[in-house]
Amino acid sequence: MITANEYTAVIEAGLEYWTEQVGRLSRVSTAELSHKLDSIIYLIQCSYGWPETLPQASNLILAIFPQVERYGWGSRLIPVLERVVALQTKQDFPERVRLLNRLGQLYRQQLRYTQAVQIHKESETIAKKLDKLSLLAETHFQLSEDYLRSHNLEKAEHYGLLSQSFFQDAVGFEKWESAIVNTLGLISFARKQYSKSEFYFRQSVLLSRQKEESIELARTLKNLALVSQEQKFFVQAEIFYNEALSYLEDNEIERCEVLNCLGALHFDQGNFELALNTFRKADAPALRYTGNIRLQTSLKYNIGLCLLRLHRFEDAIHALEQAVTLWKQVENFIELGRSLGKLGEAYNLVNRFEEAMLVYDEAIDIIRNYPLENSLLKTLNQSRSTIALKLVAS
Repeated sequence: MITANEYTAVIEAGLEYWTEQVGRLSRVSTAELSHKLDSIIYLIQCSYGWPETLPQASNLILAIFPQVERYGWGSRLIPVLERVVALQTKQDFPERVRLLNRLGQLYRQQLRYTQAVQIHKESETIAKKLDKLSLLAETHFQLSEDYLRSHNLEKAEHYGLLSQSFFQDAVGFEKWESAIVNTLGLISFARKQYSKSEFYFRQSVLLSRQKEESIELARTLKNLALVSQEQKFFVQAEIFYNEALSYLEDNEIERCEVLNCLGALHFDQGNFELALNTFRKADAPALRYTGNIRLQTSLKYNIGLCLLRLHRFEDAIHALEQAVTLWKQVENFIELGRSLGKLGEAYNLVNRFEEAMLVYDEAIDIIRNYPLENSLLKTLNQSRSTIALKLVAS
């Protein structure tokens, strides 16, 4: 019969082995990596009842996290992270801050913004207690991202600038500096401050090139393309998108993100068939296994929009209704309001006026809560008035 000491020794050996093997996992197939991740998660779960193995389990989680994020498998790691963090409630140490930050990051990726903020606030408290300025700056970066995604731009900027004040002067943190500058660019972009956002994005691109951080570089190039696209500089935008794709040959989920944006560029230029094909290319089978509902929903909306412009109205309605249902699930209200508006347009084109009125009313009730979306609100009100006249006439 195996003793407790022998059992923990086996767990410790397994944890040590997989921690050493993590660097090699980038070279295996997606299917093989998924199988290995199951084995790693099982091993970590075996460590739950043994306090002496938890530090190694924590290190393995932190080591495997980039691969989990890369393949969009965060939903599989969340229960494990929650359990490990719960078992360490009486311990304040740097690894706990890092674990909490990763857990909050996964919550954010799942659009669970309130929980992300709560976890990162807990992490902030511990980092302050430990007087670890680099960990505090990392946590402030995470809070900036949380508030950006939940459209609280003032708090996003506040925490972003706090984070930047450390990273811009620190040595050896260029990756973090690039990331926070990119986030500050996104905050400016959300405020429609395009010159300011472009300044931040170009700074982030420079930092990423210096450190050869291909994923961060691709993300920032995509954001530079969005700025160009918003200002109708379509040729420049396509150059940025194609360069971003060149760094993502082995990262299918990030490629889907960029292809989604490239499809929108084709749409903005009136190339609806090309846009539709690009969106469908982005809607890859791998995406449906990642739990990335935001991207899946965005693609449903964009496919519906293309079908609408190609006068394939019933197909468009089906896609847009799916998008509306999914946006409600993840509580992304601005995109929900925008999708409802397009669904109302589709209903109108097939003479379903009463249904159009209902979705326009719902969209208006949502978008009036977002002052930066005044142009969208105006469009929705105008469309609703047109439908109201048709209903009176009928």
